[in-house]
Amino acid sequence: MPDSTLNNLTAATTGLGGLFYGTQAGIDKKFTSTAAGAALLEAANAAAQRTAMGVPSTTDLDAKLNLAGGALTGAISMPLAASETLANARINGICFGTSAATSTNTISSYNNSFHFYTGSRLSMLNTSVELGLHPDIKIGWAAHSGANVGKDLYVGRASAAVLQLGENNLTTATNQTIKAHNVTVGTGANLILSGGTGTIANGVVIISRLPTSNPGPGILWNNDGTPAIGT
Repeated sequence: MPDSTLNNLTAATTGLGGLFYGTQAGIDKKFTSTAAGAALLEAANAAAQRTAMGVPSTTDLDAKLNLAGGALTGAISMPLAASETLANARINGICFGTSAATSTNTISSYNNSFHFYTGSRLSMLNTSVELGLHPDIKIGWAAHSGANVGKDLYVGRASAAVLQLGENNLTTATNQTIKAHNVTVGTGANLILSGGTGTIANGVVIISRLPTSNPGPGILWNNDGTPAIGT
């Protein structure tokens, strides 16, 4: 087919679509296009193609999601995970590491709760009424701002319904203290241990494993079934 004929056939009004021809292996072939397709084909450059497709410019993306950091001006919507498993968190969650497929530290949302995986373990689950922790996790505080160094106070789960102060140790026992708050000017706050209330009777405070002989001044001990203060 002469070039002049092809030029006439392929000349089209921008954005209206229509017919265009191509030649392959000596055979002239006719193609049709929608108006949207024609606008994309007739775009003068990559920027015009992005505009035709409604895609943000690279400048806009660089300003908001550049490798050196940036600030988004709108909300980010994450799809809910299909379950609380790590596998689903890797699909619909925030993953940390070089690859989502192998990430062991993730944050995801499922069943109106947040799930936090660390080291491939579901470390924490947060709902509107509960904060759940893996049984091996302790809450620790340090005496200075380095939260990961020098922790000297631990609160954790020893067993079912047993709260433990301190971290287990092979040979060293570290005394643990529970106290009420100080008052700068006035009398300090009382420390009250109380059993729960009930319709039949209130619960009581039970102090177990007291020494059965006088341990020394100021120490509570079990004197044949009667609480006593050591002397």
